[in-house]
Amino acid sequence: MLKSIIISNGVSSIDLMHNDDLTLISIEGVSPESQINTSSLSGYDGSTVVSSNIPMRQISILLRFFEGDAEIAKHGLYSIFPIRKNIELYYISDLGTKVINCLTEKIDIPPNSYPLAAQIALICPDPFFRYTEPR
Repeated sequence: MLKSIIISNGVSSIDLMHNDDLTLISIEGVSPESQINTSSLSGYDGSTVVSSNIPMRQISILLRFFEGDAEIAKHGLYSIFPIRKNIELYYISDLGTKVINCLTEKIDIPPNSYPLAAQIALICPDPFFRYTEPR
């Protein structure tokens, strides 16, 4: 069972599951995905696997701000998710704590939407989570 998702940029961090200023609506891209290339041979049934790889991971996070001073929370998000900078995403569950290194590609907070929401796009060149503590 998922307990927490924490983002850290080395200076400050935020817990997306337990926060007084915002709530996590969705997170996509944490499940494994692969690309498998196949080739069909004439006169043979099925296909032959030519190659397979795991592409870089793209994680999308959707957050919604609570009522109150959303402007302060908005600036807090900008400081935790600096564009083109390295951050770490910690995925904490009953099975242990996993971490993946990411770069912030985009943080989009439309000013005229209600309720105020933020969409964050992260890119992880190394697509693998690492366990930081024993399982």
